[in-house]
Amino acid sequence: MRDRLRTWRRSLRDPLRGGKSATHWVAALPSGDPLELQSEVLELVASFPGGRRRLGPAQAEALLHIDARCEPIVSQLTAQYTANYQRSSGVETRLWHGVFDLVKAFTAAYQATLKAGYAAGEQKRWKVVLPRVLVRLAHYKGIDGKFRLFRYGHWIPAQWRELHELYEFARMRGWQREPLSFGAGAFSQPSRSLEQEYVRALLLMRLDFTPDQVEWVARSLDEWTQSVTLVPPPGTGATFFVDLSATQGLKRQDRDRPHPGGRLMFLDATPVYSNVVERMRSLPEQDTDPQLPGALPPREQKLLLM
Repeated sequence: MRDRLRTWRRSLRDPLRGGKSATHWVAALPSGDPLELQSEVLELVASFPGGRRRLGPAQAEALLHIDARCEPIVSQLTAQYTANYQRSSGVETRLWHGVFDLVKAFTAAYQATLKAGYAAGEQKRWKVVLPRVLVRLAHYKGIDGKFRLFRYGHWIPAQWRELHELYEFARMRGWQREPLSFGAGAFSQPSRSLEQEYVRALLLMRLDFTPDQVEWVARSLDEWTQSVTLVPPPGTGATFFVDLSATQGLKRQDRDRPHPGGRLMFLDATPVYSNVVERMRSLPEQDTDPQLPGALPPREQKLLLM
């Protein structure tokens, strides 16, 4: 009896017990060095869902609350990486793993959550939380790809298959355009959907730039892809397509060649192109204006946009 009471008391202090417990844990986190905060969050998320035999909607909500707090940590470490990756191999390695290890931990936690929610069938609480889990899982897969690009790497076929299957899973349930919006667990972009995260990853993985250039394009795509959607065949006017049954990314549309078989979705990149043109027009002729943190010189932006 005493052991059971002790276990119950410990569970009350468990951040993964539910959304409220996670909120209390987040509020108690120290402010300061993002690498110190990263260590605290990583230790918890890597152990998800704790010592439980069953993973329920309450743990999914706790994970989302913790993830929302971790979002600025990832942004700060990414900014530090792109500003300092050339200083030394030690600095590059420490900052790269500072983000990538978190990405792996959150990806594994969200995958376990998705598996548990899928097995639970049509339970109401799961149906509410699963679309948000999918958005964040797609988000972290996109960061995974971006950080591989930072080291001039690319996804292997299995990773492309996982991303396509994630999008197809959401699309078959009509969840691909549901917004992340999550009550008190405030994310920086609550209107983001899984499809937007997917499209952003598809476009980003076509790049072969330096880390600071990749990050600049990634931030720009957050704005430029807000109105971009994927549509099924015939894809009239589309400039790109992706085969959800394949193990590759986005392909340019060639109207002179018939498409191979597969589950095709089409993308019209005209809104992205329009934003590129607008950005080109707004850039100054000389690199004399003061730059915002993380911004590239106007001349370098022009070269990338061309």
